[in-house]
Amino acid sequence: MIAPIAPETAGNRAQNAGSPRISILLPVFMRRPSADSLSQLERAIASVLNQSYPAGYELLLIDDGSPVALADHLARLPQHESPALRILRSGRNTGLVHALNLGLQQARFEWIARIDADDAWQPGKIERQIARLAGDPDLTIIGTGMTMHFGKSRRTETKNRPDGWGAILKFSRDIGCPFPHGS
Repeated sequence: MIAPIAPETAGNRAQNAGSPRISILLPVFMRRPSADSLSQLERAIASVLNQSYPAGYELLLIDDGSPVALADHLARLPQHESPALRILRSGRNTGLVHALNLGLQQARFEWIARIDADDAWQPGKIERQIARLAGDPDLTIIGTGMTMHFGKSRRTETKNRPDGWGAILKFSRDIGCPFPHGS
């Protein structure tokens, strides 16, 4: 999901429609990091840092007070040196909402995207979503569907979200939130 951090006006919509820069929030708390959870986090980070988006973006990894700082675990990764990656650390675990608010406070760019540690973005995601936003001046939020992978069973389930205001309202009423976190 990509949305502006503040309500837009006609002036800043026109200014940002071509190529807005994006702050991407990745909140994480790992009580006991396992090889699997660290691998998922590495995959999430790589899926963001491998996006080709010429206007630029930053990835804010918000460590919500994990007992061992996630920066220590990530220091061995080549992505750790990326100028797009900023690691913020809360002194104690205060929950998802606090971590996201910390990310919003530290975000450098007006547009916000969100990803979780167990998510991965497809290549070109940011470019496609920004192109869609630029093509419709009435849009102020955009999301995607998702494919869920169920561990070692190799079972997957794809959930596509509806397009159009009426279909989104019906989906919200009948099923729930039409915007998965990592979309």
